[in-house]
Amino acid sequence: MRAEEIGALVVLLGVMLIMAGIVLAILGSATQLVGIGGCVFIGPFPLCFGYGQNPLLVVLASIAMALAMIIATYILFSGSVKSEKNTQG
Repeated sequence: MRAEEIGALVVLLGVMLIMAGIVLAILGSATQLVGIGGCVFIGPFPLCFGYGQNPLLVVLASIAMALAMIIATYILFSGSVKSEKNTQG
């Protein structure tokens, strides 16, 4: 399987998971309280928000996920820079 095919499958899987999460949130919100939160980074400054039963917990979870994505991006980027330097000589 080529890298392009794997990438397309991963994107498709991500879209399907997002859709499933939306459907489950809609179905679950009729019977229980739902919390929502997010974290947006503008440069080095995070803007985090939360709403629901435990907004602080939701904000902390969104910060943890954002930091995990930043670390994963750094690891992937540093690996590509090292491999590019190795191919150039």
